[in-house]
Amino acid sequence: MNAIERKEKRKLRLIVIRQIEVIEANNCLVCPNRKSTDTECCKTCPIPDQLNALGKQLIAVTHREEQRVAVDPEKKKKSLSRVYELRREREKRGIPPKKIPKVKPPFVNKRKKGDPSIVFTADEYIQAIADGEYKSEIARRIGMPDSTLYHRTVKWDLTGLTRDKAKEMLQAKGEGLA
Repeated sequence: MNAIERKEKRKLRLIVIRQIEVIEANNCLVCPNRKSTDTECCKTCPIPDQLNALGKQLIAVTHREEQRVAVDPEKKKKSLSRVYELRREREKRGIPPKKIPKVKPPFVNKRKKGDPSIVFTADEYIQAIADGEYKSEIARRIGMPDSTLYHRTVKWDLTGLTRDKAKEMLQAKGEGLA
């Protein structure tokens, strides 16, 4: 395609686009049913058909011819990755593709509706933290999701509890009882 054809196509595209803009400005933008959700008035209106025809004309103007490029089979064969080649060999032999095993998540809530609820107190949580357990380990041990344990710690006002603070709390509680 030479430069003259490109300029002609550009002019034709601009003419079609201007026609579309004029139709929209004179009809659609001033239509009293523009914001209506009822589509019955649009079915009787000839403007959408005109816009559709102009759209097809615009597509025809901008359409480029497809160019087929010959690819050397040797180059194509060399460009294939080793994995793809192995996959093709397996298909030729009739061997099914390998299945990738799914990795199970670390916590699966196996509790069902009607099971007794998990009884876990703030004192048990403080004791577990003082013993050096991580929050995720505690949740897994008692069979509770991490998010539920977090919500309970917020409720008990124990967020950000460290091992040292937990030991101090246990000592203070032990002194208060003695």
